[in-house]
Amino acid sequence: MTKSCADLFPRHLAAVTVALLILAWALPGALAQEAERPAPGAPVSLVPPMPAPGGTVPQGRPQAVVPQYRAVVPQPQAVPVAPSTERSIKGGISIDTLGEIDANAVGVLDSRSGGLGIDMWKGTSATVVDRLLARLDGAPALPTAQALARRLLLTAARSPEGADPQGIDRGAGTSLLAKRLGRLLAAGDVASASALLRVVPSRAEDGGVALARLHTALLTNDRAAACSTARAAAGKETGAVWRKTLVFCQFAGADKAKAAIGLGLLREQGIKDDAFFSLAAILDGAKEGSFRAPAKLTPLHLAMMRAAGVQVSESLVQTAEVPVLRAIAFSPNADLETRLDAAEQAVAAGALAAEKLRQMYTGVTFAPGDVQGAITGAEKVSGPRGRALLYQAARGARDPGARARLLAKAFALARTQGRLGTTVRAFQPLLEEVPQTEDLAWFAADAARALYYGGGADVAAARWAEMAINRPHVPSAGGVSTDVAVWPLVAIARIPVRARPAPAPVAAAPRPAASDGTQAGQAPQGTAPPPDFGSVGAGSARALPPVGGPTAADALAGVRRVEPQAVVEVVTNRSTAAAAAPQPGQPAQVAAPPPPSPFEDIMFDRWRKTQSGLAGPEAGQKRAALLLSLLDGLGAVVPQEAWIESSGAVREMAALPPPGLMAALDQAAARGRSGETILLMLAVLGGDGPEKLHPSVVRSVVNALASAGFAAEARALALEVAFGAGL
Repeated sequence: MTKSCADLFPRHLAAVTVALLILAWALPGALAQEAERPAPGAPVSLVPPMPAPGGTVPQGRPQAVVPQYRAVVPQPQAVPVAPSTERSIKGGISIDTLGEIDANAVGVLDSRSGGLGIDMWKGTSATVVDRLLARLDGAPALPTAQALARRLLLTAARSPEGADPQGIDRGAGTSLLAKRLGRLLAAGDVASASALLRVVPSRAEDGGVALARLHTALLTNDRAAACSTARAAAGKETGAVWRKTLVFCQFAGADKAKAAIGLGLLREQGIKDDAFFSLAAILDGAKEGSFRAPAKLTPLHLAMMRAAGVQVSESLVQTAEVPVLRAIAFSPNADLETRLDAAEQAVAAGALAAEKLRQMYTGVTFAPGDVQGAITGAEKVSGPRGRALLYQAARGARDPGARARLLAKAFALARTQGRLGTTVRAFQPLLEEVPQTEDLAWFAADAARALYYGGGADVAAARWAEMAINRPHVPSAGGVSTDVAVWPLVAIARIPVRARPAPAPVAAAPRPAASDGTQAGQAPQGTAPPPDFGSVGAGSARALPPVGGPTAADALAGVRRVEPQAVVEVVTNRSTAAAAAPQPGQPAQVAAPPPPSPFEDIMFDRWRKTQSGLAGPEAGQKRAALLLSLLDGLGAVVPQEAWIESSGAVREMAALPPPGLMAALDQAAARGRSGETILLMLAVLGGDGPEKLHPSVVRSVVNALASAGFAAEARALALEVAFGAGL
């Protein structure tokens, strides 16, 4: 039976009435939420805000003056989304649908927790990012470069210009997200890769992301996760690593019949991997003696060796890449000496926290007599075990003089064995506890140099340096006076570095205009005013803060740890409060550049002659040129005479990065492109240690960092180069 409109009207009236009642009930809450709704165009947070971490700071260490930030365990930050789409339906009602989330933009750091800002790729093309990421291989050698690389790769930011939300390289099918994960793993930063993988959207699981997930599981000895990932990729991924992992999982799961079939197929397909096949045979019941060591261990090899009980030899450690070194440090199938060696190398690469190495040092067993005679015993034991002996002895020493002697011995031995930087990082907490007393003037230069390199204890470093300069001491006949030994790092530390106003952006045809919104006289978004370290006398490296006020050491504490965490802004040493970090989207104001510090020509001449006497005239000139380049890069005015005196008599042959990269670095820094600047810096530095870097390279890098708004990082990197090169 057909009903009329009149029959239907009561039902419609009732429905409208119910709808109005629901609207009246929900309206107050909706209005309250409207006040909290982000501004149009702002990123949409996919997680609720985290409360600030609580807890106490251990006694005896400086309490960091830091802004409130999220917990140390990285949490997903605001993720950019594609523009929303709007369509209309009858009755004038519009439906606004949320745009597609850019999977490449996910990260675990924002500008409040150490990230480079959501617009760090503004003005940078996807092609440039793709090409520069391909140049990065392994971990940079300098701690500051390691920290900047980590911040770059973990930052939640809008994709570079022209990037496909599903991947930069459409032909290869590898997304920017997968490449970021790959670079983290290549640097051995498994903890950061794990953190980033936790926030990857499920639809972004391309082959590169899946491979990163597989390697992360293998490197962390999570066999269940590795096998689950391999089974999920079956039928999707065709690479040999997936099929080999499935065979390993079948052996581990006692499914030898399927494993044998898989092995047969791999052999038929011509897969060449003697180490894999020999380990598979051992898992199938063959004797361990049949193992054929590979030229280079892979994460799968290491996981299979652990499952088969095959010992990791010292020779394999010498050829292992950084992520595998980190895993060997925790492998039960490696002896203690091998694990210590792998751990020290992983710390040097920034892949392992120094605290983990300290724990390993503490766990080494020594006879009580060995610890008491550590200074002489360490030379006999030598290597990582000798450093563990010195660490335990210094940790137990209650007399400051005894601890200073043990630290000096540890530094001296490590210098001859090429492990000085790692030793300083491991022993730094013990060094910070040594008081600056007059009877330890002989130790002042070593202490100041180590603290300047280690970072996070600038005030203590300045006090040791002041003692070294005002109370010079010559350790032994033919030794270097403490004031001369410490002067290069003091000269770097006392330069009042400030972020420099960038020149007006210049369009580069045929590329898009280079303007990124940064005004002249302003630092790039997400940066804070750098510290102003003025001198307080001829003997001081940095001005001391007011008594009771926060110190630069407070603000710097914890900046360069291995695990992803907040990176605090540095306070100025004349301030009584921490520098306020700029709000996202608001560039920090940069003061006018300070006047250049006067060049200390007398001290430079003394130091240069000392270097020539120690290393010979040619090496002395090279070291002098390196120091002058660092000072010039930070903004010091170097006299022409000093440059000429530091020039060799003949043209030198040097291994330099391509000149195009250095020119591009200068341009990126001048235009305030933070992400591009850091990426180019990493490409220019490569994996070379301080002793291999050419003066022109370090000058360009330091100058670019300061120009792009990374003044504190520029100074820290300069100190690391000076210390590592033995200046």
